Order: sequence, then C-alpha cells, then structure tokens
Amino acid sequence: MDEQNNNSTEKNAQKIQALRDMISNAEITLQGAKTMLLQLEGKKNPGVAEKLMMKKMKIIGSLKELLMDRS
Repeated sequence: MDEQNNNSTEKNAQKIQALRDMISNAEITLQGAKTMLLQLEGKKNPGVAEKLMMKKMKIIGSLKELLMDRS
C-alpha cells in the first residue's frame, strides 16, 4: 500500500512539474511574440530575442530529460 502511495505521489509531482514547465514555456513564447511585434512596429528591443530563445531551449532540454526519465 505504501509503495502504491509513493508511486502515486511521485507521478503527481512529475505532472505538477510538467505543468509548471508548460506554463513557463507559454510565458516565454508570449514574451517572444511581444518582442517580434515590437520589432515589426519598429520598436526594436535588441538582445531580448536571443535571451528568450536560450531560455526556451533550456526548457525544451528539461522537458526531454523528464520524458526520458518516465521511460
């Protein structure tokens, strides 16, 4: 019974972390879209796009690791 509870708790923790990562990724995507809009409107914000891309790549790497751990 304890083993079942531990597995359930661990799965819930993984789901929670995956949702947090999804929210973070969505926020980064939104910031990137805002940056692109500023650029199209001629209000350049240099350096932000590169920083956002690096954050996005880091999150994608984290998600891949999480998925590999589940296998």
